[in-house]
Amino acid sequence: MHNRWCEQIDNYFNTCRIPETPLSGVTVRVRRSSRQQPICDVGHAMETALKKYGANIKIIEDLNSDLACEHGKVRLAGIDAFIMLATTTGVSAEALELAHLKDEGEPPLRDRLYVAMPKEYSDGFIRKRLDYHRVNLDLYEDSDLTGGVVCRRAISKLVEQKRERDAIMKAKANEYKPKIGIVTALPIEYEAMVSLLQNPRDHRFMSTPGSLHEYRHGTLPAYNGGEHAVVVARSGVGNNFAAAMAQQLIGDYITLDVVFMVGIAGGIPYVKDGDPDIRFGDVVMSGRMGVIQYDMVKDTLKGQEPNHPPRAPAEAWLRRATSFINADSEMDDFNARLERITADPKFKRPPSETDKLVDDSDPQNPKEIERPLRTKSGSLAFEGAVGSANRVVKSHCVREELREKHKLLAVEMEGSGVADAAMANGTSFFVIRGICDYANDGKNKVWQPFAAMSAAVFAATLIKSMPLTSSK
Repeated sequence: MHNRWCEQIDNYFNTCRIPETPLSGVTVRVRRSSRQQPICDVGHAMETALKKYGANIKIIEDLNSDLACEHGKVRLAGIDAFIMLATTTGVSAEALELAHLKDEGEPPLRDRLYVAMPKEYSDGFIRKRLDYHRVNLDLYEDSDLTGGVVCRRAISKLVEQKRERDAIMKAKANEYKPKIGIVTALPIEYEAMVSLLQNPRDHRFMSTPGSLHEYRHGTLPAYNGGEHAVVVARSGVGNNFAAAMAQQLIGDYITLDVVFMVGIAGGIPYVKDGDPDIRFGDVVMSGRMGVIQYDMVKDTLKGQEPNHPPRAPAEAWLRRATSFINADSEMDDFNARLERITADPKFKRPPSETDKLVDDSDPQNPKEIERPLRTKSGSLAFEGAVGSANRVVKSHCVREELREKHKLLAVEMEGSGVADAAMANGTSFFVIRGICDYANDGKNKVWQPFAAMSAAVFAATLIKSMPLTSSK
Protein backbone atom coordinates (compact mmCIF):
# COMPACT_ATOMS: atom_id res chain seq x y z
CA MET A 1 0.00 0.00 0.00
CA HIS A 2 2.66 2.51 1.06
CA ASN A 3 4.77 1.86 -2.06
CA ARG A 4 1.94 3.03 -4.30
CA TRP A 5 1.40 6.08 -2.08
CA CYS A 6 5.09 6.97 -2.06
CA GLU A 7 5.22 6.95 -5.87
CA GLN A 8 2.54 9.64 -5.90
CA ILE A 9 4.32 11.65 -3.18
CA ASP A 10 7.69 11.30 -4.94
CA ASN A 11 6.22 12.73 -8.12
CA TYR A 12 4.74 15.64 -6.19
CA PHE A 13 8.03 16.34 -4.36
CA ASN A 14 10.04 16.11 -7.60
CA THR A 15 7.76 18.64 -9.22
CA CYS A 16 8.21 21.00 -6.25
CA ARG A 17 11.99 20.30 -6.02
CA ILE A 18 11.69 19.08 -2.43
CA PRO A 19 14.66 17.00 -1.05
CA GLU A 20 14.38 13.22 -0.67
CA THR A 21 14.05 13.27 3.14
CA PRO A 22 12.28 16.57 3.87
CA LEU A 23 11.06 15.35 7.28
CA SER A 24 14.52 14.54 8.64
CA GLY A 25 14.61 15.38 12.35
CA VAL A 26 10.81 15.56 12.68
CA THR A 27 9.24 13.41 15.42
CA VAL A 28 5.71 12.19 14.62
CA ARG A 29 3.12 10.23 16.53
CA VAL A 30 0.43 8.48 14.46
CA ARG A 31 -2.76 7.69 16.38
CA ARG A 32 -5.09 5.10 14.92
CA SER A 33 -7.74 2.66 16.10
CA SER A 34 -5.82 -0.63 16.20
CA ARG A 35 -8.91 -2.87 15.99
CA GLN A 36 -10.65 -1.27 13.03
CA GLN A 37 -9.96 -1.84 9.35
CA PRO A 38 -8.89 -0.28 7.10
CA ILE A 39 -7.59 2.22 9.67
CA CYS A 40 -5.03 -0.22 11.09
CA ASP A 41 -3.49 -0.91 7.66
CA VAL A 42 -3.66 2.77 6.69
CA GLY A 43 -1.95 3.78 9.93
CA HIS A 44 0.89 1.32 9.46
CA ALA A 45 1.32 2.37 5.83
CA MET A 46 1.39 6.03 6.85
CA GLU A 47 4.10 5.35 9.45
CA THR A 48 6.18 3.53 6.83
CA ALA A 49 5.78 6.43 4.38
CA LEU A 50 6.72 8.96 7.07
CA LYS A 51 9.89 7.00 7.85
CA LYS A 52 10.79 6.95 4.14
CA TYR A 53 10.79 10.74 4.11
CA GLY A 54 12.98 10.97 7.23
CA ALA A 55 10.48 11.23 10.09
CA ASN A 56 11.10 9.58 13.47
CA ILE A 57 7.99 7.71 14.66
CA LYS A 58 7.24 8.17 18.36
CA ILE A 59 5.34 5.33 20.06
CA ILE A 60 3.13 6.33 22.99
CA GLU A 61 1.21 3.37 24.33
CA ASP A 62 -0.64 5.24 27.06
CA LEU A 63 -1.15 8.94 26.38
CA ASN A 64 -3.19 9.29 29.57
CA SER A 65 -0.14 8.60 31.76
CA ASP A 66 1.84 11.34 30.01
CA LEU A 67 -1.01 13.81 30.46
CA ALA A 68 -1.14 12.96 34.18
CA CYS A 69 2.33 14.24 35.12
CA GLU A 70 4.44 17.30 34.37
CA HIS A 71 7.40 15.33 33.08
CA GLY A 72 5.13 13.38 30.74
CA LYS A 73 3.81 16.61 29.26
CA VAL A 74 7.41 17.66 28.63
CA ARG A 75 7.80 14.51 26.52
CA LEU A 76 4.74 15.54 24.49
CA ALA A 77 6.34 18.94 23.95
CA GLY A 78 9.18 17.15 22.13
CA ILE A 79 6.83 15.68 19.49
CA ASP A 80 6.68 17.83 16.35
CA ALA A 81 3.43 16.44 14.89
CA PHE A 82 0.47 14.35 15.99
CA ILE A 83 -1.36 12.66 13.10
CA MET A 84 -4.71 11.33 14.24
CA LEU A 85 -6.99 9.13 12.15
CA ALA A 86 -10.24 9.80 13.96
CA THR A 87 -12.86 7.16 13.22
CA THR A 88 -13.79 6.40 16.83
CA THR A 89 -14.99 8.57 19.69
CA GLY A 90 -11.82 7.69 21.65
CA VAL A 91 -9.47 9.13 19.04
CA SER A 92 -11.67 12.19 18.56
CA ALA A 93 -11.82 12.82 22.31
CA GLU A 94 -8.04 12.44 22.53
CA ALA A 95 -7.59 15.00 19.75
CA LEU A 96 -9.82 17.43 21.62
CA GLU A 97 -7.89 16.84 24.86
CA LEU A 98 -4.58 17.66 23.14
CA ALA A 99 -6.09 20.75 21.53
CA HIS A 100 -6.99 22.06 25.00
CA LEU A 101 -3.43 21.78 26.37
CA LYS A 102 -1.57 25.04 26.80
CA ASP A 103 2.10 26.03 27.16
CA GLU A 104 3.40 22.60 26.13
CA GLY A 105 6.21 23.59 23.82
CA GLU A 106 6.66 25.76 20.76
CA PRO A 107 4.70 25.95 18.54
CA PRO A 108 1.56 25.35 20.65
CA LEU A 109 0.44 21.73 20.67
CA ARG A 110 -2.81 22.49 18.85
CA ASP A 111 -0.73 23.73 15.89
CA ARG A 112 1.05 20.36 15.77
CA LEU A 113 -2.19 18.36 15.48
CA TYR A 114 -3.32 16.97 12.12
CA VAL A 115 -6.70 15.26 12.48
CA ALA A 116 -8.23 13.28 9.61
CA MET A 117 -11.89 12.32 10.01
CA PRO A 118 -14.70 11.11 7.70
CA LYS A 119 -16.72 13.82 5.96
CA GLU A 120 -19.86 12.63 7.75
CA TYR A 121 -18.28 14.06 10.94
CA SER A 122 -18.28 17.56 9.44
CA ASP A 123 -21.34 18.73 11.41
CA GLY A 124 -20.37 16.99 14.66
CA PHE A 125 -19.56 18.66 17.97
CA ILE A 126 -15.91 17.56 18.13
CA ARG A 127 -15.18 18.74 14.60
CA LYS A 128 -16.61 22.17 15.45
CA ARG A 129 -14.53 22.35 18.66
CA LEU A 130 -11.36 21.38 16.79
CA ASP A 131 -12.21 24.06 14.23
CA TYR A 132 -12.54 26.54 17.11
CA HIS A 133 -9.02 25.64 18.30
CA ARG A 134 -7.76 26.05 14.69
CA VAL A 135 -6.52 22.48 14.50
CA ASN A 136 -5.46 21.21 11.06
CA LEU A 137 -8.44 19.14 9.86
CA ASP A 138 -8.75 16.84 6.86
CA LEU A 139 -12.28 15.63 6.06
CA TYR A 140 -11.90 12.62 3.79
CA GLU A 141 -13.91 10.20 1.65
CA ASP A 142 -13.20 6.48 2.11
CA SER A 143 -11.36 6.39 -1.22
CA ASP A 144 -9.08 9.23 -0.02
CA LEU A 145 -8.03 7.13 2.95
CA THR A 146 -7.19 3.90 1.16
CA GLY A 147 -5.91 5.62 -1.98
CA GLY A 148 -3.19 7.51 -0.12
CA VAL A 149 -4.66 10.99 -0.55
CA VAL A 150 -4.87 11.52 3.22
CA CYS A 151 -1.27 10.37 3.61
CA ARG A 152 -0.05 12.70 0.86
CA ARG A 153 -1.91 15.69 2.29
CA ALA A 154 -0.62 14.99 5.80
CA ILE A 155 3.01 14.62 4.70
CA SER A 156 2.79 17.73 2.50
CA LYS A 157 1.45 19.70 5.48
CA LEU A 158 4.26 18.47 7.72
CA VAL A 159 6.87 19.42 5.12
CA GLU A 160 5.35 22.88 4.83
CA GLN A 161 5.31 23.34 8.62
CA LYS A 162 8.88 22.09 8.99
CA ARG A 163 10.17 24.57 6.42
CA GLU A 164 8.38 27.39 8.20
CA ARG A 165 9.71 26.28 11.59
CA ASP A 166 13.26 25.91 10.29
CA ALA A 167 13.19 29.47 9.01
CA ILE A 168 11.83 30.75 12.33
CA MET A 169 14.32 28.72 14.38
CA LYS A 170 17.23 30.00 12.30
CA ALA A 171 16.12 33.56 12.88
CA LYS A 172 15.59 32.96 16.60
CA ALA A 173 18.97 31.26 17.00
CA ASN A 174 20.65 34.28 15.46
CA GLU A 175 18.74 36.60 17.79
CA TYR A 176 18.95 34.47 20.94
CA LYS A 177 20.81 36.27 23.70
CA PRO A 178 20.70 34.15 26.88
CA LYS A 179 21.64 35.68 30.21
CA ILE A 180 21.93 32.38 32.13
CA GLY A 181 24.17 29.50 31.11
CA ILE A 182 23.88 26.08 32.75
CA VAL A 183 26.56 23.39 32.53
CA THR A 184 25.82 19.76 33.43
CA ALA A 185 28.22 16.80 33.36
CA LEU A 186 26.26 13.53 33.19
CA PRO A 187 23.48 12.65 30.69
CA ILE A 188 20.97 12.23 33.56
CA GLU A 189 21.82 15.74 34.83
CA TYR A 190 21.39 17.22 31.36
CA GLU A 191 18.08 15.39 30.81
CA ALA A 192 16.73 16.59 34.15
CA MET A 193 17.67 20.21 33.48
CA VAL A 194 16.44 20.53 29.89
CA SER A 195 13.14 18.81 30.77
CA LEU A 196 12.23 21.89 32.83
CA LEU A 197 12.80 24.44 30.06
CA GLN A 198 9.90 26.13 28.34
CA ASN A 199 9.98 26.70 24.59
CA PRO A 200 12.97 24.33 24.22
CA ARG A 201 14.96 24.21 21.00
CA ASP A 202 18.33 22.89 19.90
CA HIS A 203 21.21 25.02 18.66
CA ARG A 204 23.91 22.97 16.96
CA PHE A 205 26.73 24.18 14.72
CA MET A 206 30.35 23.56 13.69
CA SER A 207 32.73 26.47 14.35
CA THR A 208 35.63 24.65 12.67
CA PRO A 209 35.89 21.14 11.20
CA GLY A 210 35.70 18.72 14.12
CA SER A 211 34.45 21.32 16.62
CA LEU A 212 30.77 20.69 17.40
CA HIS A 213 28.89 23.22 19.53
CA GLU A 214 25.64 21.71 20.83
CA TYR A 215 23.24 23.50 23.17
CA ARG A 216 19.65 23.45 24.31
CA HIS A 217 17.93 26.84 24.41
CA GLY A 218 14.84 27.61 26.42
CA THR A 219 13.17 29.98 28.82
CA LEU A 220 12.17 29.98 32.47
CA PRO A 221 9.64 32.36 34.02
CA ALA A 222 11.01 35.42 35.80
CA TYR A 223 9.81 37.00 39.03
CA ASN A 224 7.02 39.52 38.38
CA GLY A 225 6.68 38.55 34.73
CA GLY A 226 8.85 38.10 31.70
CA GLU A 227 11.20 35.23 30.86
CA HIS A 228 14.81 34.37 31.60
CA ALA A 229 16.63 33.22 28.45
CA VAL A 230 18.63 30.09 29.32
CA VAL A 231 21.15 27.92 27.47
CA VAL A 232 22.14 24.43 28.73
CA ALA A 233 25.25 22.43 27.78
CA ARG A 234 26.78 19.09 28.81
CA SER A 235 30.51 18.91 29.46
CA GLY A 236 31.37 15.38 30.54
CA VAL A 237 32.94 14.43 33.88
CA GLY A 238 35.85 16.32 35.45
CA ASN A 239 37.05 19.88 35.96
CA ASN A 240 39.04 19.94 32.72
CA PHE A 241 36.02 19.13 30.56
CA ALA A 242 33.80 21.47 32.61
CA ALA A 243 36.26 24.36 32.23
CA ALA A 244 36.51 23.81 28.48
CA MET A 245 32.72 23.71 28.08
CA ALA A 246 32.18 26.80 30.25
CA GLN A 247 34.83 28.65 28.25
CA GLN A 248 33.14 27.63 24.98
CA LEU A 249 29.70 28.57 26.32
CA ILE A 250 30.85 32.04 27.39
CA GLY A 251 32.58 32.54 24.03
CA ASP A 252 29.48 31.55 22.06
CA TYR A 253 27.10 33.67 24.19
CA ILE A 254 28.78 36.89 25.25
CA THR A 255 25.49 38.06 26.80
CA LEU A 256 25.77 35.61 29.75
CA ASP A 257 25.63 37.16 33.21
CA VAL A 258 26.14 33.92 35.14
CA VAL A 259 27.09 30.29 34.55
CA PHE A 260 25.51 27.63 36.77
CA MET A 261 26.96 24.17 37.39
CA VAL A 262 23.99 21.91 38.16
CA GLY A 263 24.18 18.21 38.97
CA ILE A 264 24.88 15.59 41.60
CA ALA A 265 27.50 15.37 44.36
CA GLY A 266 28.62 13.39 47.37
CA GLY A 267 27.37 14.89 50.64
CA ILE A 268 29.38 15.52 53.80
CA PRO A 269 26.68 14.40 56.26
CA TYR A 270 25.81 14.46 59.95
CA VAL A 271 28.33 12.43 61.93
CA LYS A 272 28.35 14.20 65.29
CA ASP A 273 26.40 17.00 66.95
CA GLY A 274 26.92 20.28 65.15
CA ASP A 275 27.40 18.75 61.71
CA PRO A 276 24.88 19.66 58.97
CA ASP A 277 22.15 17.01 58.65
CA ILE A 278 22.65 16.47 54.90
CA ARG A 279 20.77 13.53 53.39
CA PHE A 280 20.12 11.93 50.01
CA GLY A 281 18.04 14.15 47.73
CA ASP A 282 19.01 17.35 49.56
CA VAL A 283 20.58 20.29 47.75
CA VAL A 284 23.90 21.99 48.50
CA MET A 285 24.69 25.35 46.90
CA SER A 286 27.98 27.19 46.93
CA GLY A 287 28.08 29.67 49.80
CA ARG A 288 30.45 32.55 50.43
CA MET A 289 33.41 30.17 50.50
CA GLY A 290 32.35 29.21 46.98
CA VAL A 291 34.20 26.31 45.36
CA ILE A 292 37.37 24.93 46.94
CA GLN A 293 39.70 22.97 44.67
CA TYR A 294 41.05 20.81 47.46
CA ASP A 295 43.53 18.91 45.30
CA MET A 296 45.42 22.13 44.51
CA VAL A 297 48.11 22.03 47.21
CA LYS A 298 51.65 23.18 47.97
CA ASP A 299 54.23 20.63 49.14
CA THR A 300 56.44 22.08 51.89
CA LEU A 301 58.89 20.72 54.46
CA LYS A 302 56.02 20.71 56.92
CA GLY A 303 53.77 18.78 54.57
CA GLN A 304 50.99 19.77 52.21
CA GLU A 305 49.29 23.16 52.47
CA PRO A 306 46.14 24.28 50.62
CA ASN A 307 46.99 26.44 47.61
CA HIS A 308 43.62 26.98 46.00
CA PRO A 309 42.53 30.49 44.94
CA PRO A 310 39.37 31.99 46.44
CA ARG A 311 36.34 31.51 44.21
CA ALA A 312 33.32 33.36 45.60
CA PRO A 313 30.02 32.76 43.77
CA ALA A 314 27.76 35.37 42.18
CA GLU A 315 26.75 37.74 44.97
CA ALA A 316 23.25 38.53 43.68
CA TRP A 317 22.42 34.85 43.20
CA LEU A 318 23.89 33.92 46.58
CA ARG A 319 21.76 36.55 48.36
CA ARG A 320 18.61 35.40 46.55
CA ALA A 321 19.39 31.72 47.20
CA THR A 322 20.06 32.37 50.90
CA SER A 323 16.70 34.11 51.24
CA PHE A 324 15.10 31.29 49.25
CA ILE A 325 16.27 28.42 51.46
CA ASN A 326 15.29 30.30 54.61
CA ALA A 327 11.73 31.01 53.41
CA ASP A 328 9.37 28.14 54.25
CA SER A 329 6.91 29.13 51.52
CA GLU A 330 9.56 29.09 48.79
CA MET A 331 11.02 25.77 49.95
CA ASP A 332 7.49 24.34 50.10
CA ASP A 333 6.96 25.41 46.47
CA PHE A 334 10.26 23.76 45.52
CA ASN A 335 9.35 20.48 47.21
CA ALA A 336 5.81 20.47 45.79
CA ARG A 337 7.19 20.90 42.28
CA LEU A 338 9.87 18.27 42.87
CA GLU A 339 7.24 15.79 44.07
CA ARG A 340 5.09 16.36 40.97
CA ILE A 341 7.95 15.97 38.53
CA THR A 342 9.46 12.91 40.20
CA ALA A 343 6.20 11.03 39.81
CA ASP A 344 7.93 9.98 36.60
CA PRO A 345 9.45 6.53 37.35
CA LYS A 346 12.79 7.55 35.84
CA PHE A 347 13.33 10.24 38.50
CA LYS A 348 11.32 8.72 41.34
CA ARG A 349 12.60 9.16 44.91
CA PRO A 350 14.05 5.83 46.13
CA PRO A 351 12.72 4.32 49.39
CA SER A 352 13.89 6.15 52.52
CA GLU A 353 15.40 2.95 53.95
CA THR A 354 18.07 3.09 51.23
CA ASP A 355 19.40 6.31 52.77
CA LYS A 356 21.80 4.91 55.37
CA LEU A 357 24.95 6.55 56.73
CA VAL A 358 27.65 4.00 57.51
CA ASP A 359 31.09 4.40 59.06
CA ASP A 360 33.10 2.03 56.88
CA SER A 361 36.54 3.16 58.01
CA ASP A 362 36.95 -0.45 59.16
CA PRO A 363 35.71 -2.43 56.13
CA GLN A 364 35.51 -5.59 58.21
CA ASN A 365 33.23 -3.95 60.79
CA PRO A 366 31.06 -1.20 59.18
CA LYS A 367 28.77 0.61 61.60
CA GLU A 368 25.58 2.51 60.84
CA ILE A 369 25.61 6.04 62.26
CA GLU A 370 22.42 6.99 64.06
CA ARG A 371 20.96 10.34 63.01
CA PRO A 372 18.12 12.38 64.48
CA LEU A 373 14.70 12.09 62.90
CA ARG A 374 13.84 14.95 60.62
CA THR A 375 10.91 17.14 61.51
CA LYS A 376 10.45 18.37 57.94
CA SER A 377 9.52 16.24 54.97
CA GLY A 378 10.94 16.58 51.48
CA SER A 379 14.38 17.80 50.47
CA LEU A 380 16.31 20.47 52.38
CA ALA A 381 18.82 22.94 50.96
CA PHE A 382 22.16 23.96 52.49
CA GLU A 383 24.60 26.80 51.80
CA GLY A 384 28.32 26.21 52.20
CA ALA A 385 31.66 25.35 50.70
CA VAL A 386 31.69 22.85 47.83
CA GLY A 387 34.86 20.82 47.30
CA SER A 388 35.90 20.15 43.72
CA ALA A 389 38.71 17.98 42.32
CA ASN A 390 39.49 15.48 39.58
CA ARG A 391 39.10 12.83 42.22
CA VAL A 392 36.31 10.43 43.18
CA VAL A 393 35.94 10.19 46.97
CA LYS A 394 34.74 6.77 48.19
CA SER A 395 36.22 6.72 51.68
CA HIS A 396 34.73 7.63 55.04
CA CYS A 397 38.17 8.62 56.34
CA VAL A 398 39.04 10.83 53.36
CA ARG A 399 35.62 12.49 53.54
CA GLU A 400 36.05 13.30 57.22
CA GLU A 401 39.54 14.66 56.56
CA LEU A 402 38.12 17.00 53.91
CA ARG A 403 35.40 18.08 56.34
CA GLU A 404 37.93 19.01 59.02
CA LYS A 405 40.43 20.67 56.68
CA HIS A 406 38.10 22.65 54.42
CA LYS A 407 34.68 22.72 56.16
CA LEU A 408 33.03 21.27 53.05
CA LEU A 409 29.36 20.34 52.66
CA ALA A 410 29.75 18.38 49.40
CA VAL A 411 32.38 17.05 47.00
CA GLU A 412 32.16 16.94 43.20
CA MET A 413 34.32 17.10 40.06
CA GLU A 414 33.28 20.05 37.86
CA GLY A 415 32.55 23.19 39.89
CA SER A 416 36.15 24.38 40.04
CA GLY A 417 36.53 24.21 36.26
CA VAL A 418 33.35 26.23 35.70
CA ALA A 419 34.46 28.76 38.35
CA ASP A 420 37.86 29.21 36.70
CA ALA A 421 36.39 29.73 33.23
CA ALA A 422 33.75 32.15 34.50
CA MET A 423 36.19 34.23 36.55
CA ALA A 424 38.75 34.34 33.72
CA ASN A 425 36.06 35.86 31.49
CA GLY A 426 34.60 38.30 34.00
CA THR A 427 31.45 36.23 34.42
CA SER A 428 29.81 35.08 37.65
CA PHE A 429 29.21 31.44 38.58
CA PHE A 430 27.00 29.47 40.94
CA VAL A 431 27.06 25.78 41.90
CA ILE A 432 23.94 23.74 42.77
CA ARG A 433 24.28 20.06 43.68
CA GLY A 434 21.82 17.31 44.56
CA ILE A 435 23.18 14.77 47.06
CA CYS A 436 23.22 11.16 45.82
CA ASP A 437 25.79 9.49 48.14
CA TYR A 438 27.97 10.11 51.20
CA ALA A 439 31.36 9.86 49.46
CA ASN A 440 32.14 6.55 51.16
CA ASP A 441 32.47 2.91 50.16
CA GLY A 442 28.67 2.62 49.87
CA LYS A 443 28.66 5.03 46.90
CA ASN A 444 26.27 3.81 44.15
CA LYS A 445 23.90 5.18 41.49
CA VAL A 446 20.53 4.43 43.12
CA TRP A 447 19.87 8.06 44.11
CA GLN A 448 21.51 9.72 41.10
CA PRO A 449 18.35 10.34 38.99
CA PHE A 450 16.37 11.81 41.90
CA ALA A 451 19.34 13.90 43.09
CA ALA A 452 19.89 15.20 39.55
CA MET A 453 16.25 16.27 39.30
CA SER A 454 16.37 17.75 42.82
CA ALA A 455 19.26 20.00 41.77
CA ALA A 456 17.57 20.87 38.46
CA VAL A 457 14.24 21.77 40.08
CA PHE A 458 16.02 23.85 42.72
CA ALA A 459 17.94 25.71 40.01
CA ALA A 460 14.79 26.30 37.93
CA THR A 461 12.76 27.43 40.95
CA LEU A 462 15.56 29.73 42.11
CA ILE A 463 15.80 31.27 38.63
CA LYS A 464 12.03 31.73 38.61
CA SER A 465 12.31 33.71 41.86
CA MET A 466 14.84 36.16 40.37
CA PRO A 467 13.65 39.28 38.51
CA LEU A 468 14.95 40.18 35.09
CA THR A 469 17.91 42.55 34.86
CA SER A 470 16.49 46.02 34.36
CA SER A 471 17.90 48.08 31.49
CA LYS A 472 18.22 51.84 31.55
